Amino acid sequence: LVYVWLSVVNPNDFPLEAAALTYDLGLSDPAADGNGGWVDLAEGRFNERVHVPARDSTIVEIPVEFTYTGAGAALRSILDLGTFSYRVRGDVALSEPVRTEVPYRHTGTVAVLRSE
Repeated sequence: LVYVWLSVVNPNDFPLEAAALTYDLGLSDPAADGNGGWVDLAEGRFNERVHVPARDSTIVEIPVEFTYTGAGAALRSILDLGTFSYRVRGDVALSEPVRTEVPYRHTGTVAVLRSE
C-alpha cells in the first residue's frame, strides 16, 4: 500500500465537490518490444468527498494498492534508466454544482536521483 498525493485544481468561479473518483494507474514497461507497452500498477475507487473552493486547489491523499507486476516494471525502469513513465486515468463523480462524471487522464515521467 502506498499513498498517492493528487493535486486537484479548480479554475472555475464556483466551488466543486466530488463524491468519488476512480483511477487506473499504469507504468511504461521498458521490457516491452518497443511498442510502448504499459503494465497495470493499480486501479480502484476513492469514495471520500473532496471539496475544492473556487479558483483554488487542494491535495487529496489516496491509498493505492499496487500489483507486483507493475512494481517490477517500475523497478526495472528505475535501474535501467533512472526514470519511470506513468499514466493515470479515470472519472471524477462531481456532486456540486451539478451531478456528472468528468473523465481525466494524465501522463508523466518521474526521475529518481542516483548517488554516484
